Amino acid sequence: MWNAGEFMKTLKQHFTMSYNSRRAHAGTMWEGRYHVRVHKLDDFGMGGAAMLTAGYIDVNPVKAKIVSGIENASDYRWGSYHEACGGDEDAIRGYDAIYGGHGLGWERLKELHMHSMREAAREIAAREAEDEGLSERSVSALAHERREAQRLMRLELALPKQVPHVVDEGSDRVALNALKAMLRGPMRPVQLRDMLGIASRSYFTLHYLSPLAKAGYIEMVDSVNKSSCRCAYRLTRKGREVAKWH
Repeated sequence: MWNAGEFMKTLKQHFTMSYNSRRAHAGTMWEGRYHVRVHKLDDFGMGGAAMLTAGYIDVNPVKAKIVSGIENASDYRWGSYHEACGGDEDAIRGYDAIYGGHGLGWERLKELHMHSMREAAREIAAREAEDEGLSERSVSALAHERREAQRLMRLELALPKQVPHVVDEGSDRVALNALKAMLRGPMRPVQLRDMLGIASRSYFTLHYLSPLAKAGYIEMVDSVNKSSCRCAYRLTRKGREVAKWH
Protein backbone atom coordinates (compact mmCIF):
# COMPACT_ATOMS: atom_id res chain seq x y z
CA MET A 1 0.00 0.00 0.00
CA TRP A 2 1.95 2.96 -1.32
CA ASN A 3 -0.69 5.53 -0.35
CA ALA A 4 -0.39 6.75 3.24
CA GLY A 5 -4.07 7.79 3.33
CA GLU A 6 -5.31 4.36 2.24
CA PHE A 7 -2.96 2.63 4.65
CA MET A 8 -4.10 4.67 7.65
CA LYS A 9 -7.77 4.30 6.67
CA THR A 10 -7.46 0.52 6.49
CA LEU A 11 -5.42 0.29 9.69
CA LYS A 12 -7.81 2.43 11.74
CA GLN A 13 -10.93 0.73 10.39
CA HIS A 14 -9.64 -2.78 11.09
CA PHE A 15 -8.38 -1.88 14.56
CA THR A 16 -11.67 -0.21 15.49
CA MET A 17 -13.76 -3.13 14.21
CA SER A 18 -11.56 -5.62 16.08
CA TYR A 19 -11.67 -3.67 19.34
CA ASN A 20 -15.42 -3.07 19.17
CA SER A 21 -16.17 -6.74 18.50
CA ARG A 22 -13.97 -7.91 21.39
CA ARG A 23 -15.09 -5.31 23.95
CA ALA A 24 -18.77 -4.85 23.03
CA HIS A 25 -17.93 -1.25 22.23
CA ALA A 26 -19.56 1.04 19.70
CA GLY A 27 -18.30 4.15 17.97
CA THR A 28 -14.99 5.49 16.72
CA MET A 29 -11.61 4.99 18.37
CA TRP A 30 -9.59 7.88 16.96
CA GLU A 31 -9.82 11.48 18.07
CA GLY A 32 -8.36 13.27 15.05
CA ARG A 33 -6.74 12.88 11.67
CA TYR A 34 -3.29 11.42 11.25
CA HIS A 35 -0.27 13.48 10.27
CA VAL A 36 2.21 12.44 7.59
CA ARG A 37 5.79 13.64 7.41
CA VAL A 38 7.92 12.43 4.52
CA HIS A 39 11.66 12.06 5.09
CA LYS A 40 13.99 11.74 2.13
CA LEU A 41 16.14 8.63 2.06
CA ASP A 42 19.29 10.70 1.63
CA ASP A 43 18.74 13.05 4.59
CA PHE A 44 21.65 11.44 6.43
CA GLY A 45 22.81 8.89 3.92
CA MET A 46 21.87 5.21 4.06
CA GLY A 47 18.82 4.60 6.22
CA GLY A 48 18.30 8.32 6.85
CA ALA A 49 14.51 8.08 6.76
CA ALA A 50 14.43 5.42 9.45
CA MET A 51 16.90 7.31 11.63
CA LEU A 52 15.06 10.61 11.50
CA THR A 53 11.67 8.95 11.97
CA ALA A 54 12.96 7.05 15.00
CA GLY A 55 14.29 10.33 16.37
CA TYR A 56 10.89 11.96 15.95
CA ILE A 57 9.13 9.10 17.73
CA ASP A 58 11.48 9.06 20.72
CA VAL A 59 11.53 12.85 21.09
CA ASN A 60 7.72 13.00 21.28
CA PRO A 61 7.63 12.53 25.09
CA VAL A 62 10.07 15.44 25.37
CA LYS A 63 7.95 17.63 23.10
CA ALA A 64 4.84 16.74 25.12
CA LYS A 65 6.76 17.61 28.34
CA ILE A 66 6.19 14.13 29.75
CA VAL A 67 9.93 13.95 30.39
CA SER A 68 12.36 16.84 30.80
CA GLY A 69 14.93 17.11 28.02
CA ILE A 70 16.32 14.74 25.41
CA GLU A 71 18.88 13.43 27.89
CA ASN A 72 15.96 12.03 29.91
CA ALA A 73 14.00 10.61 26.96
CA SER A 74 14.60 7.10 28.30
CA ASP A 75 12.44 7.95 31.33
CA TYR A 76 9.36 7.47 29.12
CA ARG A 77 8.51 3.91 30.11
CA TRP A 78 6.29 3.00 27.15
CA GLY A 79 8.83 3.31 24.35
CA SER A 80 11.49 1.12 22.74
CA TYR A 81 14.19 3.65 23.68
CA HIS A 82 13.45 3.03 27.36
CA GLU A 83 13.66 -0.72 26.77
CA ALA A 84 16.94 -0.44 24.86
CA CYS A 85 18.49 1.71 27.59
CA GLY A 86 17.40 -0.98 30.05
CA GLY A 87 19.29 -3.65 28.10
CA ASP A 88 16.43 -5.28 26.18
CA GLU A 89 18.15 -7.19 23.37
CA ASP A 90 15.18 -7.08 20.98
CA ALA A 91 14.98 -3.30 21.28
CA ILE A 92 18.73 -2.93 20.80
CA ARG A 93 18.59 -5.10 17.68
CA GLY A 94 15.86 -2.84 16.35
CA TYR A 95 18.01 0.27 16.75
CA ASP A 96 20.99 -1.57 15.27
CA ALA A 97 18.90 -2.28 12.15
CA ILE A 98 17.90 1.40 11.94
CA TYR A 99 21.54 2.47 12.04
CA GLY A 100 22.82 0.11 9.37
CA GLY A 101 23.08 -3.25 11.15
CA HIS A 102 26.78 -2.86 11.98
CA GLY A 103 26.52 -4.50 15.42
CA LEU A 104 27.93 -1.37 17.05
CA GLY A 105 26.73 -2.03 20.60
CA TRP A 106 24.21 0.00 22.55
CA GLU A 107 26.54 2.74 23.78
CA ARG A 108 27.50 3.67 20.22
CA LEU A 109 23.93 3.30 18.97
CA LYS A 110 22.74 5.54 21.79
CA GLU A 111 25.17 8.27 20.73
CA LEU A 112 23.91 8.12 17.14
CA HIS A 113 20.29 8.11 18.25
CA MET A 114 20.86 11.15 20.43
CA HIS A 115 21.92 12.95 17.24
CA SER A 116 18.68 11.84 15.57
CA MET A 117 16.57 13.07 18.48
CA ARG A 118 18.37 16.40 18.61
CA GLU A 119 17.86 16.82 14.86
CA ALA A 120 14.16 16.02 15.24
CA ALA A 121 13.87 18.52 18.11
CA ARG A 122 15.56 21.23 16.03
CA GLU A 123 13.23 20.65 13.11
CA ILE A 124 10.20 20.80 15.40
CA ALA A 125 11.50 24.04 16.92
CA ALA A 126 12.12 25.52 13.48
CA ARG A 127 8.60 24.64 12.36
CA GLU A 128 7.08 26.10 15.52
CA ALA A 129 9.15 29.25 15.08
CA GLU A 130 7.77 29.71 11.57
CA ASP A 131 4.22 29.06 12.80
CA GLU A 132 4.61 31.65 15.56
CA GLY A 133 6.01 34.21 13.11
CA LEU A 134 9.37 34.71 14.79
CA SER A 135 11.89 36.98 13.17
CA GLU A 136 13.56 35.93 9.95
CA ARG A 137 16.89 35.94 11.76
CA SER A 138 15.65 33.48 14.41
CA VAL A 139 14.34 31.11 11.78
CA SER A 140 17.62 31.40 9.89
CA ALA A 141 19.58 30.54 13.04
CA LEU A 142 17.45 27.46 13.62
CA ALA A 143 17.93 26.39 10.01
CA HIS A 144 21.70 26.75 10.45
CA GLU A 145 21.58 24.53 13.54
CA ARG A 146 19.65 21.96 11.56
CA ARG A 147 22.24 21.90 8.77
CA GLU A 148 25.03 21.57 11.32
CA ALA A 149 23.24 18.65 12.98
CA GLN A 150 22.90 16.95 9.61
CA ARG A 151 26.60 17.45 8.94
CA LEU A 152 27.52 15.93 12.30
CA MET A 153 25.21 12.98 11.71
CA ARG A 154 26.77 12.31 8.33
CA LEU A 155 30.19 12.39 9.98
CA GLU A 156 29.08 10.03 12.73
CA LEU A 157 27.56 7.59 10.28
CA ALA A 158 30.70 7.62 8.18
CA LEU A 159 32.82 6.37 11.06
CA PRO A 160 31.50 2.78 11.16
CA LYS A 161 32.28 2.46 7.44
CA GLN A 162 35.96 3.17 8.03
CA VAL A 163 37.05 -0.46 8.39
CA PRO A 164 40.56 -1.89 8.31
CA HIS A 165 41.86 -3.73 5.26
CA VAL A 166 41.33 -7.39 6.18
CA VAL A 167 40.94 -9.39 2.95
CA ASP A 168 42.12 -8.81 -0.61
CA GLU A 169 39.29 -10.24 -2.73
CA GLY A 170 36.21 -10.08 -0.52
CA SER A 171 34.54 -7.21 1.31
CA ASP A 172 36.42 -5.84 4.31
CA ARG A 173 33.06 -5.00 5.94
CA VAL A 174 31.83 -8.58 5.60
CA ALA A 175 35.12 -9.94 6.88
CA LEU A 176 35.01 -7.59 9.87
CA ASN A 177 31.42 -8.63 10.64
CA ALA A 178 32.58 -12.26 10.64
CA LEU A 179 35.33 -11.40 13.13
CA LYS A 180 32.87 -9.49 15.32
CA ALA A 181 30.53 -12.49 15.34
CA MET A 182 33.32 -14.67 16.70
CA LEU A 183 33.79 -12.36 19.69
CA ARG A 184 30.97 -14.41 21.22
CA GLY A 185 32.98 -17.61 20.84
CA PRO A 186 34.02 -20.23 18.26
CA MET A 187 31.70 -20.59 15.28
CA ARG A 188 31.32 -23.13 12.50
CA PRO A 189 31.58 -21.93 8.89
CA VAL A 190 27.92 -22.71 8.21
CA GLN A 191 26.91 -20.52 11.15
CA LEU A 192 29.01 -17.64 9.86
CA ARG A 193 27.61 -18.02 6.33
CA ASP A 194 24.04 -17.97 7.63
CA MET A 195 24.73 -14.86 9.68
CA LEU A 196 26.42 -13.06 6.78
CA GLY A 197 23.88 -14.20 4.19
CA ILE A 198 26.39 -16.08 2.00
CA ALA A 199 24.95 -19.23 0.45
CA SER A 200 28.00 -20.59 -1.36
CA ARG A 201 30.36 -22.59 0.84
CA SER A 202 33.19 -22.50 -1.72
CA TYR A 203 32.86 -18.74 -2.23
CA PHE A 204 32.92 -18.10 1.52
CA THR A 205 35.94 -20.36 2.00
CA LEU A 206 37.87 -18.83 -0.90
CA HIS A 207 37.13 -15.15 -0.19
CA TYR A 208 36.85 -15.04 3.60
CA LEU A 209 37.59 -18.14 5.65
CA SER A 210 40.93 -19.09 4.11
CA PRO A 211 42.24 -15.49 3.78
CA LEU A 212 41.32 -14.69 7.39
CA ALA A 213 43.05 -17.84 8.63
CA LYS A 214 46.11 -17.24 6.42
CA ALA A 215 46.40 -13.66 7.69
CA GLY A 216 46.33 -14.88 11.29
CA TYR A 217 42.96 -13.42 12.31
CA ILE A 218 41.29 -16.78 13.02
CA GLU A 219 42.34 -20.35 13.70
CA MET A 220 40.67 -23.75 13.85
CA VAL A 221 39.59 -24.96 17.27
CA ASP A 222 40.50 -28.56 16.39
CA SER A 223 43.36 -28.48 13.89
CA VAL A 224 43.51 -32.30 13.79
CA ASN A 225 40.02 -32.98 12.38
CA LYS A 226 40.12 -30.36 9.65
CA SER A 227 37.70 -32.23 7.42
CA SER A 228 35.03 -32.59 10.09
CA CYS A 229 31.71 -30.94 9.25
CA ARG A 230 31.58 -29.68 12.82
CA CYS A 231 34.95 -27.92 12.72
CA ALA A 232 34.85 -24.45 14.21
CA TYR A 233 36.99 -21.33 14.10
CA ARG A 234 37.94 -18.90 16.82
CA LEU A 235 39.65 -15.53 16.93
CA THR A 236 43.36 -15.23 17.46
CA ARG A 237 44.72 -12.40 19.57
CA LYS A 238 45.27 -10.40 16.40
CA GLY A 239 41.71 -11.02 15.23
CA ARG A 240 40.24 -10.12 18.60
CA GLU A 241 42.03 -6.77 18.65
CA VAL A 242 40.74 -5.88 15.18
CA ALA A 243 37.19 -6.98 16.01
CA LYS A 244 37.08 -5.04 19.28
CA TRP A 245 38.46 -1.74 18.06
CA HIS A 246 36.74 -1.32 14.70
